[in-house]
Amino acid sequence: MNVKILYRQLLNKLFDRTLFIAATLVALAVLFIFAFVFKEGFPFIHQIGIIQALKAESWHPSEGLFNYLPMVFGSILCTAVAMLIATPLAYAIAIAQVFLFPQKISNFSRILTDTFAGIPSVIFGLWGLTVLVPKLAEKFPPGTSLLTAGIVLSLMIIPTIASSFTIALEERARQLRPSAIALGISQSRLALQIVTPAALGALGSGISLGIGRAAGETMAVLMVCGNIAQLPTSIFDPIRTLNTNLAIEMAYATGVHRASLFFSGFILLVLVLIIVLFAQGLKKKWNAN
Repeated sequence: MNVKILYRQLLNKLFDRTLFIAATLVALAVLFIFAFVFKEGFPFIHQIGIIQALKAESWHPSEGLFNYLPMVFGSILCTAVAMLIATPLAYAIAIAQVFLFPQKISNFSRILTDTFAGIPSVIFGLWGLTVLVPKLAEKFPPGTSLLTAGIVLSLMIIPTIASSFTIALEERARQLRPSAIALGISQSRLALQIVTPAALGALGSGISLGIGRAAGETMAVLMVCGNIAQLPTSIFDPIRTLNTNLAIEMAYATGVHRASLFFSGFILLVLVLIIVLFAQGLKKKWNAN
């Protein structure tokens, strides 16, 4: 018995140390990426300067103009539009899978959701380019726009958010459903008024995952956003995001132009970090309540 106990304690210590080493390596890798991108982008800061870049009229590196603002706002707005579309739809899917569907249909729906999440982003981009863009172009030319990119991006992140929401709601429902049944509470009231408020913190994690996925997507957005570095005046205007700008120009960029692209990558990392920290703050606040 003593040998078994010592063996289990040894395994637990080994497991804890392995997790600690893995977490440390991940943290160091993230710090290394931040440092590397900033180092490669520093020549741009030294030669052009952030303030001078923001004073530029537009983004034309060949003419020495490096205004990032249109692409920063393009990334933020595209992510926001995608989240506004995807979040309620993902929540509806999760509610249906946990509370409304019979078990067999719920299991099948979850398989479809997981399969949908595995579709390559280029497929969504092709669908958007060949189907959605021509339809929108009929009434809102040119068709490639902030709205188009937001719709395509929302379809890509719905499975990620829905799966996270389903796990969160199912866990809380397992804890609260027996008491609700004993009190005669309906499924709709249980889902909307009891389980959802109790799961807000976990739902916040799902939203954070969706934002991270949306902010990091490149290929599908590249195919449908229009790729014009301008501040959009409406949701039907073409945009360019930081991601798509990197994908388009990195292949031929040299010198200060190349450094400016690395710096735009650093800006993107900082934006994602700010969004994640904000989401984590909301999660803690919701858990506290």
